[in-house]
Amino acid sequence: MNNIDPPIASTFLSLQRGEAPADLQMRQEVGFVIEKDPAMVELWRRIRMLRNRMMDTLVFGETGTGKEILPILIGRFLGKEPVTINCSTIHGDMAESELFGHVKNAFTGAAKEDRPGLFGATKDGGLAVLDEVNHLPEAIAPKLLRVFDPRKFKPVGADKEKDYGGHVIAMGSDPLHKMLLALQNRIQAWELEVPAVRDRTPEHKIVLANFLAAKSGFALAENAVQRLTELEYRKGNVREMRNLVNRAIMFTLERDNTQTQIELDDIEEAGKISAKNGDENNGMLESPNMEKLVANLADQLILGKIALGAAKNLFATFENSLIRAVFERSGRNVAKTAGLLGLDRKTVQTRLAAA
Repeated sequence: MNNIDPPIASTFLSLQRGEAPADLQMRQEVGFVIEKDPAMVELWRRIRMLRNRMMDTLVFGETGTGKEILPILIGRFLGKEPVTINCSTIHGDMAESELFGHVKNAFTGAAKEDRPGLFGATKDGGLAVLDEVNHLPEAIAPKLLRVFDPRKFKPVGADKEKDYGGHVIAMGSDPLHKMLLALQNRIQAWELEVPAVRDRTPEHKIVLANFLAAKSGFALAENAVQRLTELEYRKGNVREMRNLVNRAIMFTLERDNTQTQIELDDIEEAGKISAKNGDENNGMLESPNMEKLVANLADQLILGKIALGAAKNLFATFENSLIRAVFERSGRNVAKTAGLLGLDRKTVQTRLAAA
């Protein structure tokens, strides 16, 4: 099979009706693919409406559908950097401190200085993001609701409430969860829903698959693209397709480290790992040929056959898979995961959101 030059990822994205060129460029930069799917096009229209009048926002969508991209896009409209907490990684008894902050020595083990927490860090016009908000303990709901109305919060151990002047994006995978229902019923919020990949059009899946491969400097053979669009994606998400493409790349390099075209066989081999591991994590880490795969990737980089950005994408996939594996096997404890890997908690939380 002759090697081919992979297309540039951005060439798969095109200007949509009512979309400004600057908006298209923004989508290209963050990898937000809406092409050929009416539901995704409508989602992008509703996101852009927040540029005219920002509201607290509820985002629904199954885990891994790409919800984490939405706060980035909204933050760019506001000129704000989102401050995100993944609620699924917060230990139950620390939730209040993580969200509302605490005064010094407020409890055993508390810092010897005031800690702002998520809402303290964003209270002056910032953008707070609660990812997987349905994982928060129900007991915290009354205090959380006060952030939305009457826009006040109280740090742990403090005598007085503080005013909240920022904006909040709350994201969850289960719209029927009590926490999300409470937010829906009690606050005035803009609602956005990210459709699962399995519910998107076949034409959209073709664009998405090609974009994900090209982002890592590879092209997909026609029958490989077809196979990617036929898969069930039982988790229903973009992450599953992205992981499958990244794993397939490793088999492409093992077969021929000068190749930049992913063949159907590579997709099938990657699919076996995905099926074995439920695709939520770690398939690449368990490959018996890992040493050879990594060596091939190194050769590609040295020979200039793969761009540095593409290599970094693959490397990040390895790192995120490792962090997710340690997190799951250590009782889903962020602090323990951070200690075992020599990372800070914020880095672990960020990587878990991406894994």
